[in-house]
Amino acid sequence: MSILIFGASGFLGRELRNHFESKHETVLGTYFANKQPGLVHFDLRHADLRIFGPDLKRTSFGIICSATTTMDSCKTHWESTYRVNVDGTAALISQLQAAGIVPVFISTDYVYDGTRCNYSEDDERAPVLAYGRQKKGIEDFLLGRGGLFIIARLGKLYSLREQDKTLLTTVASNLRKGRELRLATDQVFSPSYVSDICQALDLLMQKRFLGCYNICSGEAISRFELGVLVRARLGIKTGRLVPCSLTEFNFGDNRPLNTSMSNKRFIQATGFRFATLEESLERLNHLAG
Repeated sequence: MSILIFGASGFLGRELRNHFESKHETVLGTYFANKQPGLVHFDLRHADLRIFGPDLKRTSFGIICSATTTMDSCKTHWESTYRVNVDGTAALISQLQAAGIVPVFISTDYVYDGTRCNYSEDDERAPVLAYGRQKKGIEDFLLGRGGLFIIARLGKLYSLREQDKTLLTTVASNLRKGRELRLATDQVFSPSYVSDICQALDLLMQKRFLGCYNICSGEAISRFELGVLVRARLGIKTGRLVPCSLTEFNFGDNRPLNTSMSNKRFIQATGFRFATLEESLERLNHLAG
């Protein structure tokens, strides 16, 4: 299986590249601003697959991680971000499908409005923030266009490496430094271990399970509850957790309150098992020791 990863210099893209290279798969990767050895510069505003030359003929899947992901910028700079996240991505998808390459579009739980919980793939998508509307735009493009594709809706991702500055390690680090953390009690989501996400996407591609899937752990937790869990399981005695509401933060755009997702369709198709937060924290504790 030969794979092309757009946005291979970002957090998820880098993890996917490492995952597939560890299996000795043929991997091509791109970057936009974060230049890295072995990656090809690619600008979604001027998407042109011809730069890959004959390598395209051997490529089976194109994973699209590239996007402008700064949430508030998608509202304040709608036109420029739309050009990347929607116009450029749609052009890329068209070229991939024309070349016989299956696009794997990385979408988000932010396509949901957050007024309920445990969203399934068939629930209404009514995003309340601009970033979610742009992601929904590409989902609609794929669903309307037809052909072969995978839409993978992801929630919040974390790793166990402190240098990645993701969810678990950031909370733990700040608490160990004695800092006060204000964490929302009313923002609920489904956090997932990034290595699991890589394996899950790999499985979809290997088995050619096409269509739309919520790819997440299936757990639902608030940021405050997560902070309490991190502190307890890692035995941290310093720092302070302060419960608050998401409305107390000065975001430039709306944030949905509950984007927890059901992974039932994916689990039934694959039998995959995601790591729980408890298991990840146990592993993190072991690494720290």
